[in-house]
Amino acid sequence: MTDTRLKELTALKQLQHLVLRDCKQVTDAGLKELAALKQLRSLDLGGCAKVTDAGLKELAALTQLQSLDLYGCQKVTDAGLKEIAALTENDFSHLQAIGTSHPRLPGLPKIHASPDAFPA
Repeated sequence: MTDTRLKELTALKQLQHLVLRDCKQVTDAGLKELAALKQLRSLDLGGCAKVTDAGLKELAALTQLQSLDLYGCQKVTDAGLKEIAALTENDFSHLQAIGTSHPRLPGLPKIHASPDAFPA
């Protein structure tokens, strides 16, 4: 999957679940395209190594988003998680994040880490 292909997905206005796990070519520019998918409820970006904090800002428009998997997104930091929490009114019921310094994500009441999100 590439950013260009993600742009083509925006025609699927009723899309609710999207798995992009291990799509190494997906970047922040691709996430900007996904902002048009207003019905999206779950998004799996696990292993999308090119996704950064800047890309998370683009997801704030997804007001129906309840599940966001960032497992293995090493370029996503605590700062990026705080930014998406501040930009959106989403009440995330599930967030897997790795590569952040706080397994319990203190100070982010709207974001809850899955118990198995952080390897031992």
